[in-house]
Amino acid sequence: MGYIGYVPVHVEIQVEIENKECKVMNLLEEQNICQFTVIDVRESSKGKIGHMVNIPRTQLDLIEGKIPFSVVHTGKEEASVWFESDGCDVCQTIIASDSFLVSGGCLGKDQVLYRFISPHPEAFQEIISKLDEKGFMPKVRKVEKYRSEGDVLTSKQRLVLWHALKAGFFEYPRKINTIELSKRLGMVPSTLSEITRRGFRRLLESHFQSDD
Repeated sequence: MGYIGYVPVHVEIQVEIENKECKVMNLLEEQNICQFTVIDVRESSKGKIGHMVNIPRTQLDLIEGKIPFSVVHTGKEEASVWFESDGCDVCQTIIASDSFLVSGGCLGKDQVLYRFISPHPEAFQEIISKLDEKGFMPKVRKVEKYRSEGDVLTSKQRLVLWHALKAGFFEYPRKINTIELSKRLGMVPSTLSEITRRGFRRLLESHFQSDD
């Protein structure tokens, strides 16, 4: 279901889920690494799902050459490691509903707290409904709506910038170009460029304006 016609009203949601399908957590347990914490889960630029995990530094050799990963940071006792996978039903359900998967944290055995942002309450409700249908029994812990303070952007600017961000228009390299995005939004490229330019100007003016 798409939400092109909605003016984005960002909704931040925290949902606790028992997820036995998390591929990264299962891979680590298969390598006898039981002390780990999932500290971040998000969609990567390659269309995969990335997981940042803290594991004991002394256990890095247990996954060397067995699981593709990259080390983000190493401390005296822990190492932050980045994994990528095809993702599980939970991650894919969130991302497929026009929402941003912001982070995920391990609460205990198979218990994961997911935090994501949806463009509209209907998108959030669709995610919860689908997860419930798939048997995950999601427990919603927090729902908070965000609105633009002072109406910095017009409704059309908010709509265009939200979908541009969601589609990867601002990433490097871009996931979608101006022509493709303009077709998705039902407008000509010149109109899209003008709306984004004016929207950025409003945001920058609001950000850098003095308090006087």
